[in-house]
Amino acid sequence: MRVAELVSARVMNGAARHAVALSEALALRGHQVLLLHRPELAPPPLPPGATAAAIDFRRSPGALRALGRRLREARIEVIHTHMSSAHFHGALLRTFWGVPTVGAAHARHFQPHWLFNDRVIAPSGSTAAYHLKVNRVAPSRMRVIPNFIDPTAYPEVTPERRAAARRSLGLEPGVLAIGSVADITPGKRPSDLVIAARPLLEDGARLFIAGAELDAAEAARTRAAGQGLGVELLGRRTDVPELLAAFDVFALASEREEMPVAILEAMAAGLPVVAVQTGGIPEMVAEGRTGFLVPARDTAALGERLRRLAADPALRTRLGAAGRRRAFAQFGRDPIVARIEAVLAEAAALRPGWRG
Repeated sequence: MRVAELVSARVMNGAARHAVALSEALALRGHQVLLLHRPELAPPPLPPGATAAAIDFRRSPGALRALGRRLREARIEVIHTHMSSAHFHGALLRTFWGVPTVGAAHARHFQPHWLFNDRVIAPSGSTAAYHLKVNRVAPSRMRVIPNFIDPTAYPEVTPERRAAARRSLGLEPGVLAIGSVADITPGKRPSDLVIAARPLLEDGARLFIAGAELDAAEAARTRAAGQGLGVELLGRRTDVPELLAAFDVFALASEREEMPVAILEAMAAGLPVVAVQTGGIPEMVAEGRTGFLVPARDTAALGERLRRLAADPALRTRLGAAGRRRAFAQFGRDPIVARIEAVLAEAAALRPGWRG
């Protein structure tokens, strides 16, 4: 197939990382992939068979016609959209040009464009239920396919890798390292994580949060909560696998998530996970077997689970090993990409003549 992946993220967030990883995987499976992204996104180099190009996602008739011509000239058979502006363009391209369109539901918002997709892929059952009820997506068009992880990107963490990763963060031997990979936004609530971890931080633990500072107020709250303690905001990182190798525990305090890639990465790295019981996270983290789930905004419960893991290295090892096995068995790249590939082919077959 000739597939266009449209992603309108401005930063390399979870949706953008998913779109890039999927473009790579589809190309490796023999498809021709065109990844269209905003100029500021700057995706990494893609394998043969996949190319990336910047577009501005302007909402004007002229820009839409130009995009339609570009897709037709590239002989694109189906488009797969990620995030709101891309979804909006997909809805218009399908309506006025007849382009076969698949929308990836990375979030939950009431938006009319969801009615204008040949297929919708939701990463979890709870995400699908929202879009079926609120956005009135027809059940016949909905498919539930989880996000995926590339096992080759997460080799087992050796003592040597772990030691090097910890040295890069200035971690002394024996110091507990709590890690989180999440942009600094009110929804991600990193300030809650700092509050929950405070007793451990006062006892010498360190907390590292990797993510872009997208909300000044939440960044200020996070810094204020961690003032004088071992809290470090690392900014957006491109070396997440190596960063995770330094941690003892992974934690995510988000108020709402669908199926965060960051948790899959942490599981693949062999880390026990403490996260909020929301969205598709309970479909990822097996309570008491690969980590712990807590209610949203419950910093006391989050702190209690962190302290439990801090006090029991054997428990951390056991949960982390089980999480790694679960990540590769249930969320490994190739079987899940094959399912996405089938949905794209299904949508393309509905409108075989659009390029004529």
